[in-house]
Amino acid sequence: WLASEAVFFLYYHFKHWQLERRVAGAPLLPPGTPMEALMKALESIEMIQRGGKLAEPHLSLSRSLPILSSWHPGSPQITPKTSAHDLQAFLHLQLEESGVEQMLRDWHDSRSMAGSMDFAPTAVTDTHRAALEQLVDDAEVLALKQAEACGWFVKVPKRTERWPSSRVCELRRGNVTEWVAWAFFNSEAARVPSARQTELNELVGRIAQWMEVELQPGYNPEASAMRLTMDPIPSAHRPLLYYAVTQTILNQVIHLQFNGLGFRQHFSGTLSYWHRAGCVSSDGGCASSSP
Repeated sequence: WLASEAVFFLYYHFKHWQLERRVAGAPLLPPGTPMEALMKALESIEMIQRGGKLAEPHLSLSRSLPILSSWHPGSPQITPKTSAHDLQAFLHLQLEESGVEQMLRDWHDSRSMAGSMDFAPTAVTDTHRAALEQLVDDAEVLALKQAEACGWFVKVPKRTERWPSSRVCELRRGNVTEWVAWAFFNSEAARVPSARQTELNELVGRIAQWMEVELQPGYNPEASAMRLTMDPIPSAHRPLLYYAVTQTILNQVIHLQFNGLGFRQHFSGTLSYWHRAGCVSSDGGCASSSP
């Protein structure tokens, strides 16, 4: 058994080495196409904000802002001169928050706690109210944009946590260039063809303008772009006994349990799935069959 474990250990490291050396063969996009693809991707963030407001209008920031303001004693007063940047304190609820999905979950939880209240601190006319509504909408879109951009990066050296939205201004132009070179040219930044360098810089500039951050020159070594086809593959060796148990004994247990519940295993190519047919009840409605 020890000999088998030793052989399996060597096999694991060989396969890991083999996968690490595999090069993704994505074709180089023609000129102009990367910018079109980028614009479509960036537009989706505004669609998320508009969709959320339509789906759950009672949880919009404008309705929850009075209570949220009381939770942030140092928050700025809302005036005609207030900008979307001034309202970010209401939107970045966690110091280590990162990614659009986490931000949306935090917004939902905090605004559900705040309850539904009308927002009318200074909106004495419909015109003022519409202006304030637009202000908070712009603030939400800006927060989502910056959360999306930070979601493209991870912390170094562990690479297990995404870059927090609260530190978006610490990203440098070199970090964004690194991500753009991978996402649209499938390449290291230094290996992008010289004929496409201008296009690369335009993409980076468009992203900086979109997330409303003035990217400083240089590279922040604490942040690394997530490049799925280039990053090291995280893996861990486990004993052969582990796989013997999980792939044989547990598989048989699951097989017996599902069969006992009335499921039958089917295959579609390499996909394996379990299915249990329904039955028709006496009143003509559909009901699942009992095991």
